[in-house]
Amino acid sequence: MLVKETNTNNTKNTNNTTELVDPIDPIDPIDPVDPNEPSINNIPSDSINVNASMKSTGIPIVAILLILIASLGIFVRKR
Repeated sequence: MLVKETNTNNTKNTNNTTELVDPIDPIDPIDPVDPNEPSINNIPSDSINVNASMKSTGIPIVAILLILIASLGIFVRKR
């Protein structure tokens, strides 16, 4: 199937031409994921000792808060 396309990019050109262009084929649809099929994120665990784990940060947040509060206290005390 051919589609007519008008060239309107050049405003100085008084010769607006119409070209026949082949449209791009649509992409094949992606198959939907079955929610009952286990994947990396929804694998059931039968273990009794299941713990949630978090990535460790470079500096613990508690240490940052202590330094912030201590520096604020020193700043207020000097005033």
